[in-house]
Amino acid sequence: MASNVPPTVLLVEDDEPLADLYADWLRDDYHVEVVHGGEPALERLAEGGIDVVLLDRHMPDVSGDEVLVTLRDWGLDARVAMVTGVSPEMDVLEMGFDDYLLKPVDRGTLVETVEGLLDRGTYEELRIELGSLRVKRNVLQVEQSERRLAEDDRYEALCARIERLEALVEEHRSQAGVPAAD
Repeated sequence: MASNVPPTVLLVEDDEPLADLYADWLRDDYHVEVVHGGEPALERLAEGGIDVVLLDRHMPDVSGDEVLVTLRDWGLDARVAMVTGVSPEMDVLEMGFDDYLLKPVDRGTLVETVEGLLDRGTYEELRIELGSLRVKRNVLQVEQSERRLAEDDRYEALCARIERLEALVEEHRSQAGVPAAD
């Protein structure tokens, strides 16, 4: 499942020098694409393949808020961090972002945010897959005899996959300092 292709970060920032600085900070570890407004952001997002979006809120053409709503309406699963000079108000409660950074942002914070968004996606995806496989195992255990399950290689593979996923979820959980929910 691992890939040698680095995750793609779409940086949406109308301040070109600031966008260039952020891109320089991230280019060593990520494939970074930069657009300087909401309209080009929507065009690029429509193409797909974006893992993380760093999104300014105030832009002259289409606001970051509008880009975010559209991105979520389209069902895109990219993680989104608002990176903005706009102090958060109560309106952020209805917004579908994953993180909110108030400018000025330093290199360490930006890199850490992208890493955290990518890790969160991985952790949540692992937990979802694990939950789904556990349900399948439990249904089989209720509906099939132990003997039949013991004779089926597919059931054995399912149980082995569950064990591997449990170990991976635990590893991600402990690295991120997330308390155990199970």
